[in-house]
Amino acid sequence: MTQSRPSRYGKIDVSHTLIFEDYETVSKVFSKICFLPVRAESLYHRDCIEYEGYCPKFEELPLGSEIPKYELEVTKVNGKLGKVNVLKW
Repeated sequence: MTQSRPSRYGKIDVSHTLIFEDYETVSKVFSKICFLPVRAESLYHRDCIEYEGYCPKFEELPLGSEIPKYELEVTKVNGKLGKVNVLKW
């Protein structure tokens, strides 16, 4: 028998512009928050890529719940990655 447990699963949108112009920062941000993407979909009508994945900073999500969206607030200091806040929409 398989046990199920709540997961920390959610969605994050990243603009195409940011990915094309500064993909290294996007990669560093995902790494800093330990975000593991398991699905990515390019949404041209919103000019972004919508990522779904697991992150320890997301709220626990009971089985069968709607997948919440999160926003990332990123601070750069002297061109280097600073603080990253994960905010639920």
